[in-house]
Amino acid sequence: MPKIIDQEERRAQLARTAMEVIAAQGVQGATLRTIADTAGVSVGILQHNFRTRDVLLLAAFEMAVDRVEKRVDSFLGTTIEEIRQFAVETLPLDRQRKIEWKVLVAFRAEALANPRLAKEQRLRWRKFRQLFKGAIENGISAGHISKKVDPDNASYAIVSAIDGSANLALFLAREWKAADEAANLELLVNGVFSI
Repeated sequence: MPKIIDQEERRAQLARTAMEVIAAQGVQGATLRTIADTAGVSVGILQHNFRTRDVLLLAAFEMAVDRVEKRVDSFLGTTIEEIRQFAVETLPLDRQRKIEWKVLVAFRAEALANPRLAKEQRLRWRKFRQLFKGAIENGISAGHISKKVDPDNASYAIVSAIDGSANLALFLAREWKAADEAANLELLVNGVFSI
């Protein structure tokens, strides 16, 4: 009797493997052969599940984004402390978040020459910033944050600080530890609200 394969689970596993390969070797190193070898399947199985390499790579990108969004979509904080803590939680502080950030950064470079990916990047960054803007607006309404704080500027500053801190963490991993990442971002976020 032939083994029954859950196609949805197989596609998810192959996308996870592609994420790990992209995180380790970049988009250029994420060939169908490398991903298939890492997943322990044939290139034919990859192509059966994903018509082209681009479709597979996009599935890996979407999986990374979906994982991040699942963590951030539930955020409802309105105090400076909650916003600061949430910002820190978005950093690549553990193995899984490092993989996600590496995939996101790799695709950011690809988006410079790919209008479809560029559109996706803009959409995701706007949504991420809007999360902070909404929290700041709600914090102002609730009296937790000074009315002098401009939600637009503050949310851009926080997202910029997260992006900068995450990139430093990825590229200076040996000298910049998780505690340094968190402390630096906390300092930057505190500065946003010190009006």
